[in-house]
Amino acid sequence: MNQNNTIFKIIIGVVVALLLVGIVLGTLAYINGKDNTDNTNETTDTDITESSTGDVETTDISDGGTQLLHSGKVYAMPKLMTFTQVSALSRTASEGITVNATVKPDTAVNKNVTWQVAWENPNESFASGKTATDYISVTPLAAGSSTATITCLQPFGSTIQVSVISESNPGVYAILTVDYEKRVEDVSGITTNEDYYFDGTTLYLDDTSGWSYLDANYSDNWDLAYTYGVGSVDSSSVSSTSFYIKASDELAAAYSGAATDYVSIKDNRNDLLEKGLGVTLFRTMEDKTKEPFEDLQEDGSVILSYPTISVFNAIQWNNIVSAFSGLEGHAFDMKVVITTQSGNVSEVIIPIYIDTDSVGAQVASITVDQTNIVV
Repeated sequence: MNQNNTIFKIIIGVVVALLLVGIVLGTLAYINGKDNTDNTNETTDTDITESSTGDVETTDISDGGTQLLHSGKVYAMPKLMTFTQVSALSRTASEGITVNATVKPDTAVNKNVTWQVAWENPNESFASGKTATDYISVTPLAAGSSTATITCLQPFGSTIQVSVISESNPGVYAILTVDYEKRVEDVSGITTNEDYYFDGTTLYLDDTSGWSYLDANYSDNWDLAYTYGVGSVDSSSVSSTSFYIKASDELAAAYSGAATDYVSIKDNRNDLLEKGLGVTLFRTMEDKTKEPFEDLQEDGSVILSYPTISVFNAIQWNNIVSAFSGLEGHAFDMKVVITTQSGNVSEVIIPIYIDTDSVGAQVASITVDQTNIVV
């Protein structure tokens, strides 16, 4: 054998070996659903391929966790999608979510697909007797298209499957599981740890001891009971609650200065009333009924000062009492913003009524006769 033929055969052998290595690596990457492209949600597509076990490989992308999806964009079809709001009410995806599944290989003669919506378990109590397409709709971009828009029409309490199926080979398909997270729909049972309480949505104030300086210095919290709506996924526990208050239209008309827009409040009586009415119920003043004390000034001088006391602003309060007494409806609108551990945010508006029998005028002044008596 001449030297040239030997060198040629060696080169051919190396080329064949490199091709085999490339094929093996490419096959492994294909099986594992990995390649060297940017695997972001907007550029990676779900493959519709049949594995050796008959299972379908999909990417693990969810819109119910950390990513906020938007209408008008095309996302890779994930294996799980969790709606936290009906599409029509969504702030970012009112037109639904558009997803795309890639049919492989690219050389397939017929790459058309059909889309199907069905209950994962039609025997569950919520799903029984109901039609899945009344809750989730799928609209393909065109007949046979692997791109479609998924829309949530109303809350649902059982898991729904969206299947994309090959027209030419129905044994090849991919499944997207769709859930709906329960939302807080109502708040009730507000209880307090102070000398006032809520009965439903009616606020009862202390009418026995009246208001005193002690009322300005306390910490409080409101315990709330939550009512959840329909959902196939439990929204877990509430992680934080924020409160906002504004006067009702009727109260705002009766008391000038009342808040007409929502303002943030703490969960206590003083903040509710002060922020809702735009007043300061307590002020600090000198208590001249107590003995004065020597107060050292920065310049070294000494002056006599009196202890301070927190005083209830009875004049303002008595005007408020007059406004409350004429109300026919509720006094305040309280907005409660609830955030669950999963990040789902719900808003509930609670009308706050005032029990006028528990609200009374407070002492505003004590006067003495201006005459002098010599004894």
